[in-house]
Amino acid sequence: MRRPSVGTSERAIAWRRAAAWLVSPYLLLGLAILFWAGNFVVGRAAREVIPPIAFNFWRWTIALLVLLPFAWPEIVRTRHVILREWRILAALGASGTSAFRSAVYIELSQTEAINAALYLATSPLFYGAALVLAGILLARGQWLRRG
Repeated sequence: MRRPSVGTSERAIAWRRAAAWLVSPYLLLGLAILFWAGNFVVGRAAREVIPPIAFNFWRWTIALLVLLPFAWPEIVRTRHVILREWRILAALGASGTSAFRSAVYIELSQTEAINAALYLATSPLFYGAALVLAGILLARGQWLRRG
């Protein structure tokens, strides 16, 4: 039986370290920030080439085509849940994906990318204020209706 050479063992260790770094949460968080920033820069740069709604449509269409092969097995496996909850999924998709992202691209067509980024960063505060004004309070880590 052959023993692995020292070089092979060191190479395997190096590959394992590189693979661990590629799935590092720090790298993934950094990439998320980079992609969000790039999204604003590209959205601002494309304002004269493509309308904001069309930009949003094509952005999500391309994302669907890229991600569908990876997500398809899980979609098939959980299709009964998807079919049962299709109304809530459609509402969340329409409000979160379509309306919100379209609003960001419309804003990018009229202002600088930094202003749109500030809008996005402060939007949770505005949503929270709107919920409080609507009579919903945050207490003990749960959303409760007042009254």
